[in-house]
Amino acid sequence: MRTLLALLLTLTACAPASAEVVDGARIYITDGDTIRLPTGDRVRLAGIDTAEMPPRAACDREVKLALDAKARLQELIRNADEVTLRRPPGERDADRYGRLLRDVLVDGQDVGAILVDEGLAQVWRGRKAEWCGER
Repeated sequence: MRTLLALLLTLTACAPASAEVVDGARIYITDGDTIRLPTGDRVRLAGIDTAEMPPRAACDREVKLALDAKARLQELIRNADEVTLRRPPGERDADRYGRLLRDVLVDGQDVGAILVDEGLAQVWRGRKAEWCGER
């Protein structure tokens, strides 16, 4: 227990000092792992991957998962009292497409973790996930 507490305190101390709170009603949901802020900045949810939207989806199952992930992300953000964006420790600021890489929290809960727990996202492992095979 003491080790876990020490780890949590270390992670908290290493966490970025700046976090941005955004009105969820003003966030545009692009797909299951990308949003656009009122400033026009695009944000990729750090650490997760969701299925591709049409026309990039490779199969009907991927289309369904992509639409379900987008709908769930929209539901989580729209129903939140507070949406917080923070840069994960050790993560680059942006991906190769210029999207900011951020943890997105709704009312203190990590949206990426929620989507993974619900089977709508996978943990990012450095390459696109396979969505068309059996799961």
